[in-house]
Amino acid sequence: MGGETRTSIIGLLDTDAQRTAVVRAVAALRSGKIYHDTFEFVGDVRFGAPACVVVGTMDPKGESTVPLVGRITRDHPRTGIIAVCDTTSPSIQQLMHLARAGGDEVMLTSMASLAELSAAVDRACARRRAVSDWQRIAPHVPTQFHDLFEFCFGSTNGHPSVEALANYLDIDRSTLASRLRTAGLPPARTILSWSRLLSVTETVAESRMPLEQAALRAGFSSASRLRAFTQRMVGMGPRALANVGAEYVFDKLFRVLAGDDSDERPVSDTGSREVGER
Repeated sequence: MGGETRTSIIGLLDTDAQRTAVVRAVAALRSGKIYHDTFEFVGDVRFGAPACVVVGTMDPKGESTVPLVGRITRDHPRTGIIAVCDTTSPSIQQLMHLARAGGDEVMLTSMASLAELSAAVDRACARRRAVSDWQRIAPHVPTQFHDLFEFCFGSTNGHPSVEALANYLDIDRSTLASRLRTAGLPPARTILSWSRLLSVTETVAESRMPLEQAALRAGFSSASRLRAFTQRMVGMGPRALANVGAEYVFDKLFRVLAGDDSDERPVSDTGSREVGER
């Protein structure tokens, strides 16, 4: 896939105001489509694997989209869902029902700027990726360490440090290190480095953003720092890594968790300490 992306955003919206707002956002953000037919929309969700869907509170026929959002949540766990509504719509109260059905973000289209919608798309996609990633990783991790790994891979906590991880687990860093070592697992800083690498790979692969922007979003001070990080982790730059995809990172990570980590060296974007050691 490289720096290109599949259809990123598709919408099923019931008012012209919603369509206008989302069409502008789709044109500015990335590729996408707006549908007036629920059947066609569902088909594209099923076969097009969009990164995110934007759904109004009602479909074009005036029926509630709550069951539809529930189906997307169940059948397409990697697809982010944004529920939108006009401030003047009589169905505005449906937003909370959509959130309960699985919507990642709720927005009032008449009050949302392009930047806000862009941020909502990014949050929704990141949240769904994190949940899906954790589901892939969980079988490779001892049950007693699920909380630790879910914190690192299964949530959108930004770029936590070893200290933040220890605080989350309500233990000190030395106890954390001892438990991981006793279980034959990598140090916390290594786990955090692989979490960061996976996030970077997916972000670069699924978006068209410039590498400098991707680097800043991943918590690096520059694109060159990001390149140094991926080069030292897996021997290739971020674009090349995105081309081989997240499956390559998963394969490497699972080898590390199994104890075959002879060629993996987690590093920081500063060069002075490892990722997470701050």
